[in-house]
Amino acid sequence: MKRIQKYVGAMIVALGLNTTGCADLAGLPTPAQDAGGVSMPPPACPNSQTLCAVGCVDLKVNKGNCGSCGQACNLVNAASACEEGVCLLKACNVGFADCDGNPTNGCEARLGTTGNCGACADNCSSAGGVPECKMGACNTVCNPGFADCDGSVKNGCEAELNRD
Repeated sequence: MKRIQKYVGAMIVALGLNTTGCADLAGLPTPAQDAGGVSMPPPACPNSQTLCAVGCVDLKVNKGNCGSCGQACNLVNAASACEEGVCLLKACNVGFADCDGNPTNGCEARLGTTGNCGACADNCSSAGGVPECKMGACNTVCNPGFADCDGSVKNGCEAELNRD
């Protein structure tokens, strides 16, 4: 009992409180051991919460401790939420998509590239030229001697002009 009194007294001094005033120490974290090395019980959490390193949290909704202590729910290039202890991808940030269908790595693909131009796997053709993606639409800049005669961006510059 003297060790507990010593611990409480040390906490009052550390907090700059005096022993004549009233102080609510119930919300203070308890160390794993007191100054004498005796194990102290962890603070009690409400029924719906679990004690993690950051304090008492609800593992069903806490994004920093989603499903288990220390399991963060922060997906790449995405808005996410912890629901029922599962990290869910809610929406991709503008210019990104979940092209691999794996929600655990977020929205891993950048759109606006020649491989994912306006959407996932929207590949710009490099046939007979240099592919480019502008504002979500494919285009091919034709190499000398080639032309896009059919007007289809899917097959690039399909016509070789210098052919006999």
